[in-house]
Amino acid sequence: MKAREALLSALDGAPTAADDLLATAADLRSLAELGFTLETTTREYALFGGFVECAARLASWTASVRACEQDADRFLRGAKVFLRDTISAYPLEPHEPWQTCKTLIEQATDVDDVTGVYQSLLSIPLPVAYALEPKTRRGSGSWEKKSEPEKVVVAFTAFSVNGMAFSKDQLLNLNIGYDLEVEVGLSLWPQGESELLLEPLSVEPCDSYDLPTFSFTKLPSKNPLSLKASHRMVVKRANSFLARPMEFTYRARFSSLREITTEGQRHLSVRCFDPQKDPVSGYNQVDHKLVEVRDAARRLVGISDNDLNNLLILMGAVGNIAGQSMQDNLFKGSWTEDAFQAEMRRLLRSYPMIGSELEEHPHVSAGITDLSFRHTRLELKFIDDHYVTRDDVLLHLPQTIQYIAGSDRRFGVLCILDVSPKQGAPGSVGDDVSYEVSLGPSGRGLPIGVGTIIVRGNLSRPSTLRPKRKPK
Repeated sequence: MKAREALLSALDGAPTAADDLLATAADLRSLAELGFTLETTTREYALFGGFVECAARLASWTASVRACEQDADRFLRGAKVFLRDTISAYPLEPHEPWQTCKTLIEQATDVDDVTGVYQSLLSIPLPVAYALEPKTRRGSGSWEKKSEPEKVVVAFTAFSVNGMAFSKDQLLNLNIGYDLEVEVGLSLWPQGESELLLEPLSVEPCDSYDLPTFSFTKLPSKNPLSLKASHRMVVKRANSFLARPMEFTYRARFSSLREITTEGQRHLSVRCFDPQKDPVSGYNQVDHKLVEVRDAARRLVGISDNDLNNLLILMGAVGNIAGQSMQDNLFKGSWTEDAFQAEMRRLLRSYPMIGSELEEHPHVSAGITDLSFRHTRLELKFIDDHYVTRDDVLLHLPQTIQYIAGSDRRFGVLCILDVSPKQGAPGSVGDDVSYEVSLGPSGRGLPIGVGTIIVRGNLSRPSTLRPKRKPK
């Protein structure tokens, strides 16, 4: 009945609908854990509790979207993930009424789709339930008085940093104090509790971070409660370039050590990369672009960390050459493709992490590649008649992709030397580093990633770029 009332209030757009649904879902799960006289009944109520929790997250999504909050879609993503976990625990039969509600949640893309989920849940019949009760001991002629079960307390948390929603793999600078803000929605404040604590947990070394513990005292307001606080956080040790993000988890508890079910955003992941202490190319703009390449490459399906490491070493070395060329105009005057390849071979072999492992002209896929590092192919191109843009990169991409596929690899590098006469100042060297992903002809399957780098040559003298005075 409580769930029905919460769903009806959600249909009416009540501001407390999300908290009411969340608290009811926790009660339903507690009942299902205790069990009913029939196993099928236990399953139905466990599914109902899971779907009501999904409805609670959808209600939070609706409220966040209407309030123009940042990253409001985290509630929608959370609802779909929780639905998947519920279905995994209790698989559905083909024609069960739960299937309709499941489809509506999976296909929800707009807040108007949420009302259909509420209506579908309200239309699902539930069996009459007889909950199992713990056996009572027979005393001397009297029954012991049954105690009411403790109500489950649910804390729903959301974090932000410097006023912006805390994102996945949040990038923070080293030894900088940030405002870490938390908003806690508490389903109820039990009697006798005086303080609520939100504590950080992590397996990271203690000297590598300083995360705050949030403390709240009971406010003179009705349940559910909305609490906010802000404290400083500092990351003291940078990640190495290839390291996974630092992981932190916040748990909620009362000062009496009473546990609380913590939901919402409670896992925080942080990156802190310092190009000065852990350089890849030696050029800050290139290194920051390589961070984006690394993160994009890790999103591909079924990649190897070893292959990704080889790609980033090779891109870092070629990016270093692109930085040198921008700084010292390495490639000036007239060049040929053979001369460009010979110079790239010389420069790359002088790079300590590559050295003798650089191969020249390996045969693969009915063709001959230019250079290769641990079977990561490097294709070199040369353009001298126009300023090189991304269109030129895309034009030469298919050849590189075939070499990569023929080498049974997922990554490769395409480098284009631009020695066209320059009439203006070039952009940042970081703008010439990019990452392209390609799928097979079917548009499905395993994608191939290509790191692309443009090396600018024949730069104009800065003094020639001064504006000329108009004659009087």
